[in-house]
Amino acid sequence: VNWLMENYEMAEGVSLPRSTLYNHYLTHCSETKIDPVNAASFGKLIRSVFMGLRTRRLGTRGNSKYHYYGIRIKASSLLNDFSTEESLPGRTNQSSSSKKIKFIKTEERNCNQYTTNSSDSANCSQNSIPSSPQAQNQEYLGDGANAVPEFPDIIVDEIQLDDNCTFEDVDTFKNLYREHYEAFLGAILNLEFGTVESLWREFWRSQDNNNDECEEEKYLSKEKLYS
Repeated sequence: VNWLMENYEMAEGVSLPRSTLYNHYLTHCSETKIDPVNAASFGKLIRSVFMGLRTRRLGTRGNSKYHYYGIRIKASSLLNDFSTEESLPGRTNQSSSSKKIKFIKTEERNCNQYTTNSSDSANCSQNSIPSSPQAQNQEYLGDGANAVPEFPDIIVDEIQLDDNCTFEDVDTFKNLYREHYEAFLGAILNLEFGTVESLWREFWRSQDNNNDECEEEKYLSKEKLYS
C-alpha cells in the first residue's frame, strides 16, 4: 500500500494500462524479495487504495488493452524511467529495465562526485536525468487537471422518457459521457491519437467491455444508449 501511494496519484484525464501497473508491482516484489499476489487481487488492492478508479479498454482496433482510468505515476517516482512495454520480471527484457534505472542512478552519482562547483553540479544533475515523455507533453499541453468542466444535472420530465428508460439511466448516461469526455481529452494530451477510434467504439458499445474488474461499474445496454 505504501509503495502504491509513493509512486501513483489520482488525476483526471489520464490512464495507465493495467498490465503496466502490474508489471511495476512484479518488479517491486522481485527487488524486495516478496511474493506477489495475482493480477485479480492486485486490481482489488489498487481499487481499495485509489477509490473511484474506472476500468476502460483503450488502444487501436485489434490491439486494445484494459486501462485504469484516473491514475498516473507521480512526477517524483523512478517508475517514470520504467518502460511501459517492459515484460514481466524473469523474462529477458526485465534485466535491461533494471540496467536502465541503475544506469541513471550511477550517472547521477558520478556527476555529483566529479563536480565541485555548485552550479555545475546542478546543471550536470539536470542534464543526466532525461524528462519522461509524459512530462514533455505536459510542458506544452498542460496536464488537463482543470480542463474538464462540471457537468450539470440533466433535467427531464417523466413524460419525455421512453418506457424502457428510467431517471437512473439518464444519470448513468451523464456519468458515462463524462468519463468518455475525460478519456478523449487524456488521449489528446498524451498524443495517443490511435486510441480515439477505440474510445468511440467503446462508448457506443461496438465492443464488449465487460470483465471481472468492471462488474461493479454501471453500463447502459445498447438499446437504452441509442434510445
